[in-house]
Amino acid sequence: MSRPEIQKLLDLPRIPGKTVYVLGAGFSYPLGVPLMSDFIPKGLDLLKQAAGTQDRHWAFINQVMELVNRCRRTLGDLADHDPDLQDIFSYIDLVKGPKSEDRKNLVKFIARVCHTTAKNWHECFVPRAHFDSASKIRIPAPNPVPAPNKVKTGVDLYYAFISQLLGKKPKHLPPELQGGEDKGGYGRSAIVSLNYDLVVETKVKEMEIGFEKVDSKSRVREGSRGNEEAPVNWKAFYGCGVVESESWNQKPKDNMNQFPLIKIHGSIDWRLKEGSECVLEERPKDIRGLACPLIYPSWQRDQVKGTVFGKLIEEARIHLRLAEKIVFVGYSMPVSDQHIRYLLADALDTAEPPKIETANLWKTDEEARTQIGAMMGARAVRCFTKNHPEGLLGLVTSWKHQSSVPTEDSNS
Repeated sequence: MSRPEIQKLLDLPRIPGKTVYVLGAGFSYPLGVPLMSDFIPKGLDLLKQAAGTQDRHWAFINQVMELVNRCRRTLGDLADHDPDLQDIFSYIDLVKGPKSEDRKNLVKFIARVCHTTAKNWHECFVPRAHFDSASKIRIPAPNPVPAPNKVKTGVDLYYAFISQLLGKKPKHLPPELQGGEDKGGYGRSAIVSLNYDLVVETKVKEMEIGFEKVDSKSRVREGSRGNEEAPVNWKAFYGCGVVESESWNQKPKDNMNQFPLIKIHGSIDWRLKEGSECVLEERPKDIRGLACPLIYPSWQRDQVKGTVFGKLIEEARIHLRLAEKIVFVGYSMPVSDQHIRYLLADALDTAEPPKIETANLWKTDEEARTQIGAMMGARAVRCFTKNHPEGLLGLVTSWKHQSSVPTEDSNS
Protein backbone atom coordinates (compact mmCIF):
# COMPACT_ATOMS: atom_id res chain seq x y z
CA MET A 1 0.00 0.00 0.00
CA SER A 2 1.10 3.56 -0.70
CA ARG A 3 1.48 6.14 2.06
CA PRO A 4 -1.74 7.99 1.04
CA GLU A 5 -3.69 4.69 1.12
CA ILE A 6 -2.36 3.91 4.60
CA GLN A 7 -3.15 7.39 5.87
CA LYS A 8 -6.68 7.17 4.49
CA LEU A 9 -7.27 3.99 6.50
CA LEU A 10 -5.71 5.47 9.64
CA ASP A 11 -8.12 8.42 9.47
CA LEU A 12 -11.29 6.29 9.31
CA PRO A 13 -13.62 6.19 12.36
CA ARG A 14 -13.50 3.22 14.69
CA ILE A 15 -15.63 0.30 13.51
CA PRO A 16 -18.45 -0.82 15.84
CA GLY A 17 -17.93 -4.46 16.81
CA LYS A 18 -14.31 -4.69 15.64
CA THR A 19 -12.01 -6.16 18.31
CA VAL A 20 -8.24 -6.52 18.15
CA TYR A 21 -6.67 -9.15 20.42
CA VAL A 22 -3.05 -8.38 21.37
CA LEU A 23 -1.44 -11.69 22.30
CA GLY A 24 1.52 -12.01 24.64
CA ALA A 25 3.37 -15.11 25.79
CA GLY A 26 0.67 -15.85 28.39
CA PHE A 27 -1.73 -16.68 25.57
CA SER A 28 0.24 -19.86 24.77
CA TYR A 29 1.16 -20.64 28.38
CA PRO A 30 -1.82 -23.02 29.01
CA LEU A 31 -0.30 -25.31 26.36
CA GLY A 32 3.04 -25.42 28.15
CA VAL A 33 4.89 -22.84 26.01
CA PRO A 34 7.33 -21.02 28.33
CA LEU A 35 6.83 -17.36 29.18
CA MET A 36 9.46 -14.93 27.93
CA SER A 37 10.73 -14.35 31.46
CA ASP A 38 11.64 -18.04 31.91
CA PHE A 39 12.02 -19.05 28.27
CA ILE A 40 15.78 -19.68 28.57
CA PRO A 41 15.85 -22.17 31.50
CA LYS A 42 12.61 -23.94 30.60
CA GLY A 43 13.53 -24.00 26.91
CA LEU A 44 16.90 -25.59 27.67
CA ASP A 45 15.19 -28.16 29.88
CA LEU A 46 12.72 -29.03 27.09
CA LEU A 47 15.54 -29.47 24.56
CA LYS A 48 17.55 -31.65 26.95
CA GLN A 49 14.55 -33.92 27.48
CA ALA A 50 14.10 -34.25 23.71
CA ALA A 51 17.80 -34.58 22.83
CA GLY A 52 18.17 -38.28 23.58
CA THR A 53 21.68 -39.49 22.75
CA GLN A 54 22.21 -37.46 19.57
CA ASP A 55 25.47 -35.52 19.80
CA ARG A 56 24.36 -32.72 17.44
CA HIS A 57 21.43 -31.83 19.72
CA TRP A 58 23.66 -31.68 22.79
CA ALA A 59 26.25 -29.64 20.87
CA PHE A 60 23.57 -27.06 20.07
CA ILE A 61 22.38 -26.98 23.69
CA ASN A 62 25.96 -26.32 24.78
CA GLN A 63 26.22 -23.43 22.27
CA VAL A 64 23.11 -21.79 23.70
CA MET A 65 24.31 -22.26 27.28
CA GLU A 66 27.68 -20.73 26.43
CA LEU A 67 25.91 -17.73 24.84
CA VAL A 68 23.72 -17.21 27.92
CA ASN A 69 26.72 -17.48 30.24
CA ARG A 70 28.63 -14.93 28.16
CA CYS A 71 25.69 -12.54 28.42
CA ARG A 72 25.46 -13.08 32.17
CA ARG A 73 29.16 -12.31 32.66
CA THR A 74 28.90 -9.16 30.54
CA LEU A 75 25.84 -7.82 32.36
CA GLY A 76 27.42 -8.55 35.73
CA ASP A 77 25.65 -6.63 38.47
CA LEU A 78 23.71 -4.40 36.08
CA ALA A 79 20.65 -6.67 36.05
CA ASP A 80 18.77 -8.00 39.05
CA HIS A 81 17.73 -11.15 37.19
CA ASP A 82 19.20 -13.87 35.02
CA PRO A 83 19.36 -12.89 31.32
CA ASP A 84 16.02 -13.29 29.55
CA LEU A 85 15.33 -13.21 25.82
CA GLN A 86 15.24 -9.43 25.68
CA ASP A 87 18.59 -9.15 27.46
CA ILE A 88 20.25 -11.64 25.14
CA PHE A 89 18.81 -10.18 21.94
CA SER A 90 19.96 -6.70 22.99
CA TYR A 91 23.40 -8.01 23.96
CA ILE A 92 23.88 -9.79 20.63
CA ASP A 93 22.61 -6.87 18.52
CA LEU A 94 24.95 -4.47 20.31
CA VAL A 95 28.10 -6.59 20.62
CA LYS A 96 27.88 -9.08 17.73
CA GLY A 97 25.47 -7.53 15.25
CA PRO A 98 22.13 -8.66 13.82
CA LYS A 99 23.72 -11.03 11.26
CA SER A 100 26.04 -12.82 13.66
CA GLU A 101 26.19 -16.56 14.26
CA ASP A 102 25.10 -15.99 17.85
CA ARG A 103 21.89 -14.36 16.68
CA LYS A 104 21.20 -17.22 14.26
CA ASN A 105 21.68 -19.69 17.12
CA LEU A 106 19.28 -17.75 19.34
CA VAL A 107 16.63 -17.76 16.60
CA LYS A 108 17.14 -21.51 16.13
CA PHE A 109 16.79 -21.99 19.87
CA ILE A 110 13.43 -20.18 19.94
CA ALA A 111 12.15 -22.15 16.95
CA ARG A 112 13.25 -25.52 18.35
CA VAL A 113 11.69 -24.84 21.74
CA CYS A 114 8.38 -23.86 20.10
CA HIS A 115 8.41 -26.96 17.87
CA THR A 116 9.35 -29.22 20.80
CA THR A 117 6.59 -27.78 22.97
CA ALA A 118 4.03 -28.27 20.20
CA LYS A 119 4.60 -32.03 20.35
CA ASN A 120 3.50 -32.09 23.99
CA TRP A 121 0.70 -29.53 24.13
CA HIS A 122 -1.62 -29.96 27.08
CA GLU A 123 -5.35 -30.43 26.48
CA CYS A 124 -7.35 -27.43 27.67
CA PHE A 125 -11.13 -27.76 27.56
CA VAL A 126 -14.04 -25.42 28.23
CA PRO A 127 -17.78 -26.20 28.05
CA ARG A 128 -19.27 -26.23 24.54
CA ALA A 129 -21.44 -23.27 25.50
CA HIS A 130 -18.41 -21.03 24.97
CA PHE A 131 -17.99 -22.07 21.33
CA ASP A 132 -19.54 -19.53 18.91
CA SER A 133 -21.50 -21.36 16.21
CA ALA A 134 -21.76 -18.17 14.13
CA SER A 135 -18.13 -18.75 13.06
CA LYS A 136 -19.27 -21.77 11.00
CA ILE A 137 -16.10 -23.67 11.87
CA ARG A 138 -15.79 -27.33 12.74
CA ILE A 139 -15.06 -28.85 16.09
CA PRO A 140 -12.64 -31.69 15.32
CA ALA A 141 -13.65 -35.14 16.53
CA PRO A 142 -11.39 -36.56 19.28
CA ASN A 143 -8.67 -38.86 18.00
CA PRO A 144 -9.17 -41.64 18.86
CA VAL A 145 -12.94 -41.14 19.09
CA PRO A 146 -14.03 -42.10 22.65
CA ALA A 147 -16.71 -44.69 23.35
CA PRO A 148 -20.29 -43.36 23.36
CA ASN A 149 -20.46 -43.39 27.14
CA LYS A 150 -17.27 -41.32 27.36
CA VAL A 151 -18.03 -38.48 24.96
CA LYS A 152 -16.23 -35.30 26.00
CA THR A 153 -18.64 -32.48 26.75
CA GLY A 154 -15.99 -29.82 26.38
CA VAL A 155 -14.30 -28.09 23.47
CA ASP A 156 -10.67 -27.04 23.10
CA LEU A 157 -10.02 -23.67 24.78
CA TYR A 158 -8.32 -22.33 21.65
CA TYR A 159 -11.10 -23.51 19.33
CA ALA A 160 -13.54 -21.56 21.51
CA PHE A 161 -11.34 -18.45 21.41
CA ILE A 162 -10.92 -18.58 17.62
CA SER A 163 -14.64 -19.19 17.12
CA GLN A 164 -15.40 -15.98 19.01
CA LEU A 165 -12.88 -14.10 16.87
CA LEU A 166 -14.40 -15.38 13.62
CA GLY A 167 -18.05 -15.40 14.68
CA LYS A 168 -18.50 -11.70 15.38
CA LYS A 169 -18.25 -9.79 12.11
CA PRO A 170 -18.87 -6.03 12.35
CA LYS A 171 -22.12 -5.02 10.62
CA HIS A 172 -21.53 -1.29 10.04
CA LEU A 173 -18.48 -0.53 7.90
CA PRO A 174 -17.36 2.80 6.43
CA PRO A 175 -17.88 3.06 2.63
CA GLU A 176 -14.13 2.55 2.02
CA LEU A 177 -14.33 -0.99 3.44
CA GLN A 178 -17.63 -2.11 1.95
CA GLY A 179 -18.18 -4.49 -0.95
CA GLY A 180 -14.99 -6.04 -2.27
CA GLU A 181 -12.76 -3.12 -1.32
CA ASP A 182 -11.59 -4.46 2.05
CA LYS A 183 -8.66 -6.49 0.73
CA GLY A 184 -6.73 -6.17 4.00
CA GLY A 185 -9.50 -7.53 6.20
CA TYR A 186 -9.57 -4.26 8.14
CA GLY A 187 -13.34 -4.46 8.60
CA ARG A 188 -13.19 -7.63 10.72
CA SER A 189 -11.70 -8.44 14.09
CA ALA A 190 -7.99 -9.28 14.15
CA ILE A 191 -5.07 -10.62 16.15
CA VAL A 192 -1.85 -8.68 16.75
CA SER A 193 0.59 -11.27 18.11
CA LEU A 194 3.88 -10.64 19.88
CA ASN A 195 4.62 -14.39 19.81
CA TYR A 196 6.66 -16.50 17.41
CA ASP A 197 4.83 -19.79 17.94
CA LEU A 198 2.20 -21.40 15.70
CA VAL A 199 -0.59 -21.91 18.23
CA VAL A 200 -3.22 -19.93 16.31
CA GLU A 201 -2.26 -21.33 12.88
CA THR A 202 -2.16 -24.92 14.17
CA LYS A 203 -5.53 -24.69 15.90
CA VAL A 204 -7.15 -23.16 12.81
CA LYS A 205 -5.68 -25.93 10.66
CA GLU A 206 -7.05 -28.57 13.02
CA MET A 207 -10.51 -27.07 12.70
CA GLU A 208 -10.22 -27.02 8.89
CA ILE A 209 -9.52 -30.74 8.55
CA GLY A 210 -11.06 -32.23 11.71
CA PHE A 211 -14.65 -33.35 11.44
CA GLU A 212 -16.79 -36.25 12.54
CA LYS A 213 -17.88 -38.96 10.07
CA VAL A 214 -21.35 -40.42 10.54
CA ASP A 215 -22.75 -43.17 8.29
CA SER A 216 -19.88 -42.58 5.83
CA LYS A 217 -21.01 -38.97 5.39
CA SER A 218 -19.35 -35.90 6.80
CA ARG A 219 -21.39 -33.75 9.10
CA VAL A 220 -20.44 -30.73 11.13
CA ARG A 221 -19.88 -31.41 14.81
CA GLU A 222 -22.20 -29.92 17.42
CA GLY A 223 -21.42 -26.25 17.88
CA SER A 224 -22.10 -25.34 14.25
CA ARG A 225 -25.32 -25.23 12.29
CA GLY A 226 -25.43 -28.79 11.01
CA ASN A 227 -25.72 -29.81 7.38
CA GLU A 228 -27.84 -26.99 6.01
CA GLU A 229 -24.75 -25.04 4.91
CA ALA A 230 -21.12 -25.96 4.39
CA PRO A 231 -18.64 -24.85 7.06
CA VAL A 232 -16.14 -22.16 6.15
CA ASN A 233 -12.45 -23.02 5.90
CA TRP A 234 -10.47 -20.24 7.56
CA LYS A 235 -6.86 -19.30 6.96
CA ALA A 236 -4.61 -16.74 8.67
CA PHE A 237 -3.68 -13.66 6.63
CA TYR A 238 -0.49 -11.89 7.66
CA GLY A 239 -1.00 -8.53 5.97
CA CYS A 240 -0.98 -6.85 2.57
CA GLY A 241 2.25 -7.65 0.72
CA VAL A 242 3.73 -9.56 3.66
CA VAL A 243 3.33 -13.19 2.60
CA GLU A 244 3.25 -13.48 -1.17
CA SER A 245 1.22 -16.67 -1.31
CA GLU A 246 -1.63 -15.21 0.73
CA SER A 247 -2.97 -12.11 -0.98
CA TRP A 248 -6.37 -10.51 -0.55
CA ASN A 249 -6.16 -9.70 -4.27
CA GLN A 250 -6.71 -13.39 -4.98
CA LYS A 251 -10.28 -14.65 -4.90
CA PRO A 252 -10.71 -17.12 -2.00
CA LYS A 253 -11.12 -20.67 -3.25
CA ASP A 254 -12.81 -23.79 -1.89
CA ASN A 255 -15.14 -21.87 0.45
CA MET A 256 -12.12 -20.42 2.24
CA ASN A 257 -12.10 -17.20 4.24
CA GLN A 258 -9.20 -15.32 5.81
CA PHE A 259 -8.70 -13.44 9.07
CA PRO A 260 -5.92 -11.00 9.96
CA LEU A 261 -3.09 -12.41 12.11
CA ILE A 262 -0.38 -9.75 12.42
CA LYS A 263 2.80 -11.28 13.93
CA ILE A 264 4.88 -8.14 14.37
CA HIS A 265 7.95 -9.99 15.71
CA GLY A 266 7.94 -12.68 13.02
CA SER A 267 7.09 -16.38 13.02
CA ILE A 268 9.06 -19.60 13.27
CA ASP A 269 7.61 -20.87 9.97
CA TRP A 270 8.64 -17.84 7.86
CA ARG A 271 11.75 -17.22 5.83
CA LEU A 272 12.79 -14.31 3.68
CA LYS A 273 12.14 -14.87 0.00
CA GLU A 274 15.39 -14.99 -1.92
CA GLY A 275 16.35 -11.59 -3.28
CA SER A 276 13.79 -9.65 -1.24
CA GLU A 277 13.87 -7.90 2.12
CA CYS A 278 10.12 -7.42 2.33
CA VAL A 279 8.33 -10.49 1.02
CA LEU A 280 8.05 -13.66 3.08
CA GLU A 281 7.30 -17.24 2.18
CA GLU A 282 5.96 -19.93 4.47
CA ARG A 283 8.76 -22.28 5.35
CA PRO A 284 8.56 -26.07 4.82
CA LYS A 285 8.02 -28.22 7.91
CA ASP A 286 11.67 -29.29 7.95
CA ILE A 287 13.43 -26.73 10.16
CA ARG A 288 17.00 -27.90 9.57
CA GLY A 289 19.14 -24.95 8.56
CA LEU A 290 16.39 -22.65 9.79
CA ALA A 291 16.83 -19.01 8.75
CA CYS A 292 13.49 -17.51 9.72
CA PRO A 293 13.46 -13.78 10.41
CA LEU A 294 12.60 -12.90 14.00
CA ILE A 295 13.01 -9.69 15.93
CA TYR A 296 12.68 -8.86 19.58
CA PRO A 297 12.48 -5.51 21.40
CA SER A 298 16.10 -4.42 21.56
CA TRP A 299 18.00 -1.18 21.24
CA GLN A 300 18.05 -1.39 17.39
CA ARG A 301 14.68 0.06 16.37
CA ASP A 302 15.74 1.53 13.02
CA GLN A 303 16.29 -1.94 11.54
CA VAL A 304 12.57 -2.44 10.89
CA LYS A 305 12.40 0.42 8.39
CA GLY A 306 12.07 -0.85 4.83
CA THR A 307 11.70 -4.45 5.97
CA VAL A 308 8.81 -6.85 6.36
CA PHE A 309 8.59 -5.81 10.01
CA GLY A 310 7.91 -2.23 8.97
CA LYS A 311 4.95 -3.51 6.95
CA LEU A 312 3.72 -5.58 9.87
CA ILE A 313 3.84 -2.54 12.17
CA GLU A 314 1.76 -0.57 9.64
CA GLU A 315 -0.78 -3.40 9.51
CA ALA A 316 -0.98 -3.43 13.32
CA ARG A 317 -1.41 0.38 13.41
CA ILE A 318 -4.38 0.26 11.05
CA HIS A 319 -6.17 -2.53 12.91
CA LEU A 320 -5.57 -0.97 16.34
CA ARG A 321 -6.80 2.46 15.25
CA LEU A 322 -9.97 1.01 13.71
CA ALA A 323 -10.86 -1.23 16.66
CA GLU A 324 -13.75 -0.39 18.93
CA LYS A 325 -12.15 -2.62 21.58
CA ILE A 326 -8.58 -3.79 22.25
CA VAL A 327 -8.13 -6.91 24.39
CA PHE A 328 -4.68 -7.78 25.78
CA VAL A 329 -4.37 -11.54 26.33
CA GLY A 330 -1.42 -12.87 28.32
CA TYR A 331 0.60 -9.68 27.84
CA SER A 332 2.06 -8.26 31.05
CA MET A 333 2.76 -4.83 29.49
CA PRO A 334 6.40 -4.41 30.53
CA VAL A 335 7.44 -0.77 30.22
CA SER A 336 10.71 -1.96 28.64
CA ASP A 337 8.78 -2.77 25.43
CA GLN A 338 9.33 0.73 24.13
CA HIS A 339 8.27 0.16 20.52
CA ILE A 340 5.02 -1.46 21.70
CA ARG A 341 4.40 1.56 23.95
CA TYR A 342 4.73 3.87 20.94
CA LEU A 343 2.49 1.64 18.83
CA LEU A 344 -0.21 1.65 21.51
CA ALA A 345 0.13 5.40 22.06
CA ASP A 346 -0.53 5.88 18.35
CA ALA A 347 -3.56 3.56 18.57
CA LEU A 348 -5.06 5.72 21.33
CA ASP A 349 -4.38 8.99 19.49
CA THR A 350 -7.86 9.22 17.96
CA ALA A 351 -10.98 11.28 18.63
CA GLU A 352 -12.82 8.15 19.78
CA PRO A 353 -10.87 6.12 22.35
CA PRO A 354 -11.22 2.32 22.24
CA LYS A 355 -12.40 0.19 25.13
CA ILE A 356 -9.52 -1.69 26.76
CA GLU A 357 -9.87 -5.13 28.32
CA THR A 358 -7.16 -7.41 29.71
CA ALA A 359 -6.88 -11.14 30.31
CA ASN A 360 -3.86 -11.50 32.52
CA LEU A 361 -2.99 -12.99 35.89
CA TRP A 362 -3.35 -9.70 37.76
CA LYS A 363 -5.45 -10.39 40.85
CA THR A 364 -7.45 -7.16 40.80
CA ASP A 365 -8.61 -4.53 38.33
CA GLU A 366 -6.53 -2.01 40.26
CA GLU A 367 -3.34 -3.95 39.50
CA ALA A 368 -4.33 -3.92 35.83
CA ARG A 369 -4.99 -0.17 35.91
CA THR A 370 -1.60 0.48 37.49
CA GLN A 371 0.28 -1.44 34.78
CA ILE A 372 -1.83 0.05 31.98
CA GLY A 373 -1.09 3.53 33.31
CA ALA A 374 2.65 2.82 33.45
CA MET A 375 2.61 1.41 29.92
CA MET A 376 0.15 3.68 28.10
CA GLY A 377 -0.75 6.64 30.31
CA ALA A 378 -3.84 8.14 31.95
CA ARG A 379 -6.08 8.09 28.86
CA ALA A 380 -5.66 4.32 28.55
CA VAL A 381 -6.62 3.90 32.21
CA ARG A 382 -9.86 5.77 31.52
CA CYS A 383 -10.54 3.37 28.61
CA PHE A 384 -10.04 0.28 30.78
CA THR A 385 -13.18 -1.78 31.44
CA LYS A 386 -12.15 -5.05 33.14
CA ASN A 387 -9.48 -7.69 33.66
CA HIS A 388 -9.92 -11.47 33.55
CA PRO A 389 -7.52 -12.76 36.25
CA GLU A 390 -7.67 -16.33 34.88
CA GLY A 391 -6.08 -15.15 31.62
CA LEU A 392 -7.30 -16.67 28.35
CA LEU A 393 -9.51 -19.15 30.21
CA GLY A 394 -11.29 -16.34 32.03
CA LEU A 395 -11.78 -14.37 28.82
CA VAL A 396 -13.27 -17.30 26.91
CA THR A 397 -15.58 -18.43 29.72
CA SER A 398 -16.86 -14.88 30.18
CA TRP A 399 -18.41 -14.92 26.71
CA LYS A 400 -21.34 -17.10 27.78
CA HIS A 401 -22.94 -17.78 31.16
CA GLN A 402 -22.23 -21.07 32.87
CA SER A 403 -25.96 -21.77 33.24
CA SER A 404 -26.12 -22.50 29.51
CA VAL A 405 -23.51 -25.27 29.67
CA PRO A 406 -25.06 -28.45 28.19
CA THR A 407 -25.29 -31.54 30.34
CA GLU A 408 -23.42 -34.73 29.53
CA ASP A 409 -26.68 -36.38 28.47
CA SER A 410 -27.45 -33.66 25.94
CA ASN A 411 -24.08 -34.20 24.23
CA SER A 412 -24.24 -37.97 24.04
